Amino acid sequence: YIDQFADRTLGLAIGFVHSEGTSNSLANGSWGASGTATLVGGGTQQVSVPFGGGLGFESDRNTDKRDGLAAILSYKPNKNFSTQVDFYTAKIKTALKKVKANAGNFTSLTNATVVGGVVESGTFAMAPGGLVVYSENIFDDDKITSLGWKNTWKFMPGWTGSVDISSNKAKRVERDIEAYGSIAVADTLTFDTSGGSTPRFTVGNPANYTDPNIIKIRDETGWSGVANQPQAGYTKGPTVVDKINAVRLDLTTALPEGTMFSDLQFGANFSKRTKDRSTDEGLIVSATNGGRDPINFPSGAYVERNVGGTGFDMLTFDPQVGLWSGAAIQRKYNDDILSKTWIVEEKVTTLYAKSNVDTSL
Repeated sequence: YIDQFADRTLGLAIGFVHSEGTSNSLANGSWGASGTATLVGGGTQQVSVPFGGGLGFESDRNTDKRDGLAAILSYKPNKNFSTQVDFYTAKIKTALKKVKANAGNFTSLTNATVVGGVVESGTFAMAPGGLVVYSENIFDDDKITSLGWKNTWKFMPGWTGSVDISSNKAKRVERDIEAYGSIAVADTLTFDTSGGSTPRFTVGNPANYTDPNIIKIRDETGWSGVANQPQAGYTKGPTVVDKINAVRLDLTTALPEGTMFSDLQFGANFSKRTKDRSTDEGLIVSATNGGRDPINFPSGAYVERNVGGTGFDMLTFDPQVGLWSGAAIQRKYNDDILSKTWIVEEKVTTLYAKSNVDTSL
């Protein structure tokens, strides 16, 4: 929108842009070594077992949302004075949400169908917590704001001055947050690879993995790498704030005609910049019982269908900076993490003078 008012002494321009998009993808694979088993019946045979070392199948969703606003207000009541205010702001949110089915530590394999020395289908027995619903949100929340105000006036014959004041700020919140859901009872996991590249999986009671009364965010023993240290999730990532404030003064005077210089300009620029980077990293644990209690899924949890194309339906959610009720951060303060937090401050003063050449040789 562009228009003029007050007998063309006041001008206004406003622009707005919005865009958003979503894309989806699947990822899969096994982790750990594939297992082997000895089957007895009609002769003993050694066979290869897919997923015997563990499996991971996931559904990924990428989202990108952007809003931008620019505005200019200009006022020129006469030929000797003008003032203009420029404003710009943008919000950018990008996220990669992962829902993954992780399973391992199988205790036995039954009902195996063997083709060419490879188990094509079978049923694993899983201990409590053997199948982990892995919810991860990797995201950036950015906001940029810029404001400028410039005044120009001819204050005496042959002299022009200007003052330009600006303030700029950029803030980024960057996080990678993951949470681990599981059930507290033993279960079975049946697989069938005969249908193609993506296997089909079924569990003993599929409803257990979508019912928030049964599946909880739980401590996965040993995942923290520290004895007796619970870990039901992990969060990491910096918050970066960058600010620049500046004032610029300019003076210009015309030089007499007939010389090789048309005018003389001189002035000064003063700027102050600060940039803060603070890292927030640590284990996600429950807020009670030394971090070992199961944590309820938040109220905004939803069911992700057909995770990784395998037929799994699982309860999940999108973890955010403020975590959720019942969850707490047990921060880590080792040297590597502490070195990721820093502050930079600088002040710069620039003085200049120049003369413009206007001649022919």
